[in-house]
Amino acid sequence: MDETEREEQWEQWKRADRLHIMEGLIQAVNDPHRFLDIVLSAADRSAAEAALVEQFGLSREQARAAMNMQFLMMSEEARQSIRTEADDLRG
Repeated sequence: MDETEREEQWEQWKRADRLHIMEGLIQAVNDPHRFLDIVLSAADRSAAEAALVEQFGLSREQARAAMNMQFLMMSEEARQSIRTEADDLRG
């Protein structure tokens, strides 16, 4: 595999990884009240992550990214930006 192929493969991997995270964020911002209720009612970060995995069907990486999202990202403008980036990543 030459350098160009490795770079292309790396870019594909980064794009797929970012899309995976964005798809998890979309689930969280599509139901922000439920998302926040789960996080706020959890005993700790680990319990919140586990509950998001179970109740939203997120991967652990998606749950962590969603929990790290700032409340500002719950605005409609920010939610649309997340959806648009995911659409762009899908191609």
